[in-house]
Amino acid sequence: MRDERGEPRTMREPATNEPILTDSLGYRIPDESVLSNVTRIWKSAKTTVYRHLTAIKTPMMLKMAKEYFNCHELDGVELDNNDQVYARGHLEKRLIDNELMTPLLSSRSYISKITLGFFEDTGWYRVDYSKANPMGYGKHLGCNFVMKSCYEYMQIQRERRQSFYPYCDQISFSNTLCLKHENAYGFCDLKQYYSPLPLEFQYFDNPRLGAADRYRDYCPAYVVK
Repeated sequence: MRDERGEPRTMREPATNEPILTDSLGYRIPDESVLSNVTRIWKSAKTTVYRHLTAIKTPMMLKMAKEYFNCHELDGVELDNNDQVYARGHLEKRLIDNELMTPLLSSRSYISKITLGFFEDTGWYRVDYSKANPMGYGKHLGCNFVMKSCYEYMQIQRERRQSFYPYCDQISFSNTLCLKHENAYGFCDLKQYYSPLPLEFQYFDNPRLGAADRYRDYCPAYVVK
């Protein structure tokens, strides 16, 4: 990746022009201005843990994310951490739902300004942000939405007597509603599993309740029917 002057964002060895930093396995490590760890306090109904996540911090991508979520404190765009094989290869689905760079593709996938910001930050593309697809999921919901667990966000919104949409808390496969973030009908994807979910993903008194989509950290949300 290169900056606006065409200079590498990760420092290089002058003799080889290869990235300087490597990990214990010999893999190249991006500069912390590109990719680094962030810590989130993650609350569920049963526990509180510190989650150490990987996030992209390149300037235009982070700028687009801050504007989209209306969170100027945002310190990075989280990468998915739910799959041992593909972890850190996609953006976090819990935050941007059907964006093209999340782990699951569908007929409703779209390209947001956040992904276009990443393309610009590579230094290899000129980006027209007006060509981004409309995205409504999580829009302008603030730092509580993007930096806290879905459980804590719902608790905060309940205390304020405000909606915690797009999250939901009722099993309702047969009950549909018009989705605010999609031009479609949808339902709450909450389901009951055969066995208890991990403690950090237990958001209800019933330890077996959670979203059908594990890539959303089992956070129940309204999805297209």
